[in-house]
Amino acid sequence: MNSICKKVTNALLAMQRNSWEQAIAAHAFMQMGEEHLTKLLVHDSIVRQTVDGRLGMMQSVLSSTDGMAIVEPLLYCNSNSNSNNNIYTQAIDKIKKWIFIKAPRNSDGIFYHMTDKKQIWIDSMFMASPAIAALGEIEIAYEQICGIRECLFNDKAKAYRQIWDEEKNNFKSDAHWGVGNGWAAAGILHVWCYAHKESSSKISNTLKQYLIEILEGILGYIRPDNLFYNHLDKSDSFVDTNLGQIVAYVIYRGVRAGVLPNKYIAVAEKISEAVYPKINEDGFVEDVCGAPTFDKQGVATEGQVFFLLMENAKNKFLNSK
Repeated sequence: MNSICKKVTNALLAMQRNSWEQAIAAHAFMQMGEEHLTKLLVHDSIVRQTVDGRLGMMQSVLSSTDGMAIVEPLLYCNSNSNSNNNIYTQAIDKIKKWIFIKAPRNSDGIFYHMTDKKQIWIDSMFMASPAIAALGEIEIAYEQICGIRECLFNDKAKAYRQIWDEEKNNFKSDAHWGVGNGWAAAGILHVWCYAHKESSSKISNTLKQYLIEILEGILGYIRPDNLFYNHLDKSDSFVDTNLGQIVAYVIYRGVRAGVLPNKYIAVAEKISEAVYPKINEDGFVEDVCGAPTFDKQGVATEGQVFFLLMENAKNKFLNSK
């Protein structure tokens, strides 16, 4: 781990984290080969597993799919464990019951993001679909992606809207939220990586089309400084660092995996160069869509994580050449 990644990591580990933030931090360290850090993050997510199976939940949180997001790191820890009394197995059994039996969903089987509202959020493209694929249910993961896409994708804007409310039959938020579209791209990529190995060519080819579709859509909104607005098509919204990091991560990993053509690398390089000046002396990635309200510039676990994911994917790509 180089010095800049160490600074970003230290700042990340000092931050308070909700379930999905704990999960994506574990994703980053898992991909970086930091097995011990991944294990520590997964452990506390298990400590905070609810009776119904959701992992890493804080008090009174009503999210349904955020508690699924740490499944990939959990499975990673389980596969590397030599314990005969395996806490991971119990946690996996509980989250599987939540995902496949208990979690609220619509008549088409698409997850509601919250336990108390019939709403479909773009966030679930990353929080739920890769978890399902990692558990070996590629077709169900694919169906989730297709269902969310049908509900939220705006063909005219070439981007995903944020939240559909089924009870009110309208969009709670029809914004083309930048990070939300990043969640979509990263989620599709993760599921493709499983489908490409284990599933039919039809599923992997369709996922490839969806990935290129959203990547092209996002890149259509890139600013001259190689960053993006918080709302992709709204120049009066603030400039967000994090979507650029997510896009660069998706490109570097996607090209290396063979799902994306090499032509995108030049864009990823420009984006990563635009990101580096955003890291302050304490290791915080500045001007991301900021926690805890995510409605203004600030710092957030997500911003720290996707810098690490971007750097790791970039280094792996360069080392594979």
